[in-house]
Amino acid sequence: MKKQILLFLLMLPLVESAEAVEIDGICYNLNTSPKYAQVTYRTGKYSGIIVIPKSVSYKGEDYSVTSIGYSAFSGCSGLTSIDIPNSVTSIGYGAFRECSGLTSIDIPNSVTSIGGDAFYKCSGLKHLILGNSVKTIGDGAFSYCNELTSVDIPNSVTEIGGSAFEECNWMTSVTFGNSLTTIGSYAFRNCYWLTSVTIPKSVTKISNGTFSGCKELTSVYISDLEAWCKISFSGSKPFNVAYQMYLNGSRVNDLVIPNGITKIEGNAFAYCNSLTSVTIPNSVISIGGSAFSHCNELTTITIPNSVISIGDYSFEGCEKLTSVDLPNSVTSIGNSAFSQCKAMTFVNISNNVTRIGDSTFSSCSGLTSLTIPNSVKSIGSHAFWGCSGLTSLSLGNSVTTIGDWAFYYCFKLPTVTIPNSVTTIGGNAFYQCNGLTSLTIGNSVTTIGFSAFENCNRLKSLTIPNSVTSINSEAFRGCSGLTSLTLGNNVTTIGSSAFRECSGLKSVTFPNSVLTIEYAAFDKCSELTLISLGNNVREIGGSVFGNCKKLKTVYCLNEHVPLTSSGAFGSYINNATLHVPDISIDKYRNEEPWKNFGTIIGISTDTRISEVPSKIHLIQNDGGMLTIQGASDGTRIGVYNINGTLAGESTSSNGIATVITNLQPGSVAIIKIGDRSVKVAIK
Repeated sequence: MKKQILLFLLMLPLVESAEAVEIDGICYNLNTSPKYAQVTYRTGKYSGIIVIPKSVSYKGEDYSVTSIGYSAFSGCSGLTSIDIPNSVTSIGYGAFRECSGLTSIDIPNSVTSIGGDAFYKCSGLKHLILGNSVKTIGDGAFSYCNELTSVDIPNSVTEIGGSAFEECNWMTSVTFGNSLTTIGSYAFRNCYWLTSVTIPKSVTKISNGTFSGCKELTSVYISDLEAWCKISFSGSKPFNVAYQMYLNGSRVNDLVIPNGITKIEGNAFAYCNSLTSVTIPNSVISIGGSAFSHCNELTTITIPNSVISIGDYSFEGCEKLTSVDLPNSVTSIGNSAFSQCKAMTFVNISNNVTRIGDSTFSSCSGLTSLTIPNSVKSIGSHAFWGCSGLTSLSLGNSVTTIGDWAFYYCFKLPTVTIPNSVTTIGGNAFYQCNGLTSLTIGNSVTTIGFSAFENCNRLKSLTIPNSVTSINSEAFRGCSGLTSLTLGNNVTTIGSSAFRECSGLKSVTFPNSVLTIEYAAFDKCSELTLISLGNNVREIGGSVFGNCKKLKTVYCLNEHVPLTSSGAFGSYINNATLHVPDISIDKYRNEEPWKNFGTIIGISTDTRISEVPSKIHLIQNDGGMLTIQGASDGTRIGVYNINGTLAGESTSSNGIATVITNLQPGSVAIIKIGDRSVKVAIK
């Protein structure tokens, strides 16, 4: 404890002491060791003309005036003139904030730093001279100096802070010194009358929104293209308002990036409408995010075999870009990299790209043909959203995931083949592809997302492979041209409105794997006349078959009555016939809504046939192969599906007939033996 006290006492002489005094109407904090003075705030506002001396005397001691402190003259609207001596080295935060009566400021050469908000809202300030020793101009230092028309940044300045000259609405020109490295966020925002800027080659960082809102800014002048390519723009897009680039006084149309550059920084040329072509040397390995976004006049781009990555939004909105050839060196294409390139008719995707990002080619409405190479494993959400001119699509055999909205509104696409590698089709993936007439879904897909193929109203035939376990809500809603539907034998759940408004469907056979059919799954299938439900269906939601006005025949092979919403079959079943297992017929006759069917008939679920003739029996084998034993030699055996379409036939020989069909477990078969027939459930 004694050691701690001794240490504290030893430190006391090192602590500076200050005294607040007023001398000749100006308040100071006097520092005694070493001796210097700082101009400070006083309760009574300063007004008129103030001359700050180089030094002051107090109690026989001289103090050099070295700084103007925090808010020293803040709010002194009556202050009309200030004379700052060349002894002052710093002007503190808010020192002259809202001194609206000041019209002219001369910062002496001694000053090295100007603090944040130092001259904020000095709305009468018209003339500003910055001394040649100033190194930093703080955030908001001269913001809202509405009458300031020009400023010369001396060569000594290395950093201009954020919003330093923001809302200097009447500023028409600014000159930057050759030591400047950093221009802060919104530094010149809403300097409406600024028409051009010259960026020195010393600049390494231009922050977000530096020149945003500069409505009259039309040109950016640079002298060193290599230095420009290396600037970190941190979200800033200088050409977003200026549009035109000048190199050593000449307008740049055909841009050739200097050899030796390895990276083109993000936003470097964004919105530069003077550009018509860009040539990138083989030293470049990456193109930063938004590097050339919205270069509206750009028609050609040459990307060398050295480039590995293309950043997010890098060429977004280049509306006149007609083609892109991505070399094999490219492994990564960022999100929205070529989004809204509406004139693009051709793109060659490198066979080393593994992922196509979100919205990468969205709204490329001129694109007509697309080949996804085998290297690609995933296609991001909205990747080709709105590619309305696309008529040909080839998906590589390594794609596993097709993202949400990936091919939304590609309405001219006639054929889609989902390769066997794909496991997931995202929500709305092919929504509104109403030119689609043929769809093949690979046998590895397990999930079909919500609205994945909604409103593909020209699709005529659909086979859901056995790999699929769930069909999400509205997946095929509005596919009004669909007349044939085959559900794979591993589907367990059919989501709400999954096939709603598929008005061309006449019959649906549900495999035994289906456990749940959710709300309105087949609502408004106005031509549906026949339904065959498998023997494991457990739950049928409300309006599943609502508004199916032509429904006449329903088979339900479950011996246990499914949990069924009272409105599952709508109000059109009074004249329909329900076929249920004969051992469960009484259960169905006593349950809503099943008991409301006009006719309820029992069917045999036994694999033996006793009706025709007495010695004949049926053995069911895997894969839809049926064996009939006991028929007389030469007897024709025909097997039909529930719609009466021939599924297979044979002739009995040595008392045996084998018929190979594609009938799935859970379906109902009509077997015709000679001139007699019987209905049986396929297990």
